Amino acid sequence: YKNMIRPFESVLDKINRLNPFYFYYKGDEPDNVYGGLSAQELLTVYPEFVRHLDDHYSVDYGSLTTCIAIRGIQELLERIESLEQKISA
Repeated sequence: YKNMIRPFESVLDKINRLNPFYFYYKGDEPDNVYGGLSAQELLTVYPEFVRHLDDHYSVDYGSLTTCIAIRGIQELLERIESLEQKISA
């Protein structure tokens, strides 16, 4: 079960600090293109979504994308609603 639950903070400013990129795995087929983030860079923005495994870092994309997408959409909807209220006034 879950414990130590806390609300997710604002994400939009942090999203702008992320630099997604395309990459290929060494030894993989050249047609296999992937998209991702640098785990080392992500450590400075969202360290809670980076895992340290033996001699390398790994991104927990499942948790990262779920939390960031949902919270980011919520923030954008709040901004839209606020702007709609200003326009209606």
